[in-house]
Amino acid sequence: GSIVSTGEIVGEVLLDGKPIPVRLSGAHVKNSVTEVRAHDLYNIVDLKGEYGGHILELRIDGKDLEAFTFTFG
Repeated sequence: GSIVSTGEIVGEVLLDGKPIPVRLSGAHVKNSVTEVRAHDLYNIVDLKGEYGGHILELRIDGKDLEAFTFTFG
């Protein structure tokens, strides 16, 4: 996946309506928060093989974020 921002974006990461647990957080998430500072690939969630139906939410303030691709697997 690729995320583009025209500035720094801080967002809350929710999994199934709750702050993402530390054990399922990707490398770019700390305390259910991710920071986007550049055009890059961001690892937001790592289910570690616990596959199933989930809802991933990124809550941000502002309008300067574009997400182009999400990669699962």
